[in-house]
Amino acid sequence: MILMPGSHMIWQFSEMGNAQTTKSSGGNNTDPKIVNWNMLKDADNKGLMENYRQLIKIRLAPENRELFSTAIQPFGNSLGGWAQGRTIKTTTADRELYCVINPNVTGSITVPVSFQRTGNDDYWIVSKSYGTEPAFNVTSGVVVVPANSYVVVTTRNISGVKDVIEDNAADWSVSTGQGVVRINGLTAPAYIYSLSGSQAGVLKVDGELTVPQGIYVVRSAGKSVKVMVK
Repeated sequence: MILMPGSHMIWQFSEMGNAQTTKSSGGNNTDPKIVNWNMLKDADNKGLMENYRQLIKIRLAPENRELFSTAIQPFGNSLGGWAQGRTIKTTTADRELYCVINPNVTGSITVPVSFQRTGNDDYWIVSKSYGTEPAFNVTSGVVVVPANSYVVVTTRNISGVKDVIEDNAADWSVSTGQGVVRINGLTAPAYIYSLSGSQAGVLKVDGELTVPQGIYVVRSAGKSVKVMVK
């Protein structure tokens, strides 16, 4: 819903998995609900809220505004039936966004996607259901989505990172490899965060940390570096 054009409403605290009933005496109770912050102590509820955050950030970014204008007609379909997956595709001249949903309780699905470009480096996973590890391959034109989850794949210009960005004033350096972040020259612990704000790990001495594909922020000694991991 968040990735479709038009105005939308999020029900009171549903971004946290709010379980307060809307039914009362056989009718709909739309009275204000009470926010239960303790829900965020549960990893699944907190992960759900982070997913909402990621999608809203994509939606509200000024540079992405055209993707969600009423002039855009997004392509959404079920592929051979709902159980085979659901896709949302919205594109402009130089931006592409694909959301692929697997509604099945068990079993991953492999969904064909018509990527317009040819290289995996042109696309990034910018949002995925908490605790899942989806994958995509531009060459074969498929997205693999675990059960009961979604994934959003976009072109790099939507991800917010054009290339590895380094703070040259830092007294340490960072590089990436296949599934790793490497840091050299540490004089203080380095903290690695995903774009959703979740801590992916800590390095206290020079070395490398294994992480899933994605975009990360590395912080140490008051300096920050944004990197992409393939």
